Amino acid sequence: MRRAVVMLAGAIAIAPSAAVPPAEPVTLAIPERANQALSIAAHDRMVAVTWLASSASTGSDVYLAISQDGGTSFGAPVRVNSTRGDAAGSGEMPPRVVIAPPRGGATPVLTVVWAAKREGGTRLLWAESADGGRRFTDARVLEASVGAGNRGWHAVAVDRAGRVQVLWLDHRDVPPTHRHAPGHDTARTAAPTADPTARAAPSKLHAATLGDSASARVITGSVCYCCKTALAVDGSTAYGAWRHVFPGSQRDIAMTVSRDGGGTFSTPTRVHADGWQYDGCPDDGPTLAITSDRHAHVVWPSPRDGTSASPMALFHASTRDGATFTSRTTLPVRGVAHHPIAVARGNAVLVAWDESTPTAKGIVIARSRVGLFGRLSFARGVVEGGEGGSYPALAVTAGGATVAWVAREGGRTVIRVAKLDI
Repeated sequence: MRRAVVMLAGAIAIAPSAAVPPAEPVTLAIPERANQALSIAAHDRMVAVTWLASSASTGSDVYLAISQDGGTSFGAPVRVNSTRGDAAGSGEMPPRVVIAPPRGGATPVLTVVWAAKREGGTRLLWAESADGGRRFTDARVLEASVGAGNRGWHAVAVDRAGRVQVLWLDHRDVPPTHRHAPGHDTARTAAPTADPTARAAPSKLHAATLGDSASARVITGSVCYCCKTALAVDGSTAYGAWRHVFPGSQRDIAMTVSRDGGGTFSTPTRVHADGWQYDGCPDDGPTLAITSDRHAHVVWPSPRDGTSASPMALFHASTRDGATFTSRTTLPVRGVAHHPIAVARGNAVLVAWDESTPTAKGIVIARSRVGLFGRLSFARGVVEGGEGGSYPALAVTAGGATVAWVAREGGRTVIRVAKLDI
């Protein structure tokens, strides 16, 4: 295979010749703050990036910036949360943005969902913008998220009817001494002698449609509490994925399907028996994408040989029904991989992740291709190497794709965004 050398932000990367080199990245940041925990969405050539900007004096706020040219340039960031400093989150629990088709007008509707601090725990809040991200409605509480303890690690998607579906992890039924702080697993120290599988049973997976209190559902218990969830919608069919705690404290990936717009969900199915036995939360969840041939593709991190002593790798499997899966394949990781994110462009799957070796850390993107007997394989290309790059996000645009990631600059963290022509 012919290969091309890509120059980006002072780093040299190797990319397959089928991939056009990324454009020079744009930097998004709120001055004097740590900028991190990001997500991204796109509609046609509109790209929305949202993230948390935090400092010890201000707390954390949700910001959003809009590009109208596919990610080449961005307008000034706008604060989304109504109450300054009340947002909560982490790399696995960023504010999530989705873009719905226009409602009888020319401007798509943007919706942002984030976790917010409240007495006794956290809630999920949401706000909308109908003017291209210039102004947002006052924050509203997702009613189904009201309860004791913490919740979050949410995923968001828009269905065919324009409704915003939300999937999240919830700790309201967990005894107070066992509760997790947002982004951390404290259960091991709270009850070190308890069986980890039984201890995970009260950790629940919830789902709801924004603005529809009757849509709230508890899908299952025994979820691994600090790993992000994944949600992808095709018409009225929604696929959800998360890290589940199976008997023996095996932290493998599970999937559920709703074929009626979130009214009911199937019994969870194990995607693959990795058999990773671990008493704790890896802070490293799955990702989902649905290709135009209506296959749901799941990518997830897990140790190469199923034991915590081996480095984290990335695996892929696909399904048409949410119950039977192809055999897992390994993505082209070099070193240790974390925090995958996947999107679909036609029948191709794009995956981004952050990767560490003894000498470098950076962002990698891989694109699927059909191999022998129809099996998918992935060709890799590095977006940023050297010291930078963590927690990537991807979105497909009319002209290609846009990738964003957290980078270090002058002792602080900023958001980098680059346009990819693919």
